[in-house]
Amino acid sequence: MIKLDYLTLLSSEPVRIVNIGSVKPTKLKDVRLLGYDNYNAYINILNFDKNQFLEVFKAKDKNISQKDYFDIIFDEQSLREMYLHIFSFFVVEKIEVDLKKRCYLVYYDDFTKKKKIIIGLINKDSFDVLRSIILQLNYCLNNKAETEKPAGKHTAELLKKQKKYHELNIKINKKGDLNFSLPNIISKLCTYSNNVNLINIWDYTVFQVFDQFFALNNRRSIDMANQSYSIWGGDYKIPQWFENSFNNKN
Repeated sequence: MIKLDYLTLLSSEPVRIVNIGSVKPTKLKDVRLLGYDNYNAYINILNFDKNQFLEVFKAKDKNISQKDYFDIIFDEQSLREMYLHIFSFFVVEKIEVDLKKRCYLVYYDDFTKKKKIIIGLINKDSFDVLRSIILQLNYCLNNKAETEKPAGKHTAELLKKQKKYHELNIKINKKGDLNFSLPNIISKLCTYSNNVNLINIWDYTVFQVFDQFFALNNRRSIDMANQSYSIWGGDYKIPQWFENSFNNKN
């Protein structure tokens, strides 16, 4: 499975995946236009493994559990179209269903030649790869990515934070805890950050917002620790505010 590096995740440029297409980092203005509930639904669906998907979307075929995950989706029109809408939101290029080839075609229109230029396919082989890239860019993980051994300290730290957020996201959905919901994080980041406000934050990607939120939280913790030490004294190792927890030390 492809693991994106920290610099790529921080960028707002689309990520090109060979033989599939380009995944765009989701900006807050895109979430706002789609609708927060719809966005959450898209992310949750992408994050399901096969068993979770079957539990939520009851299959008509009795033998459906024996099928591959992609086939389960592609064999039922409503599920096939649902994923068409989901992929179309996150992928730069256009997408359409090809029933004969049993895949989603990823293409762009060449108006000079008046034809479609197919650049990739979403099928059994690329389905999990695309899901993983989308989830990484949205500060989430699917189950398979969580169990794989990360390469490098920066990736390990990132996966740890992503897993924590994913667990919090489940908590939000089940118990209504809004402390770590995206709208609340936007509000707090705009309130406590020096240069982020409700006017310019909409051009930030979802990953950038969560990254900056955790960085700001760490900064405020260090500030409070330093203030406490300056007043009360005692044994205290002054933390380095510039230390990069995602520094790659392979």
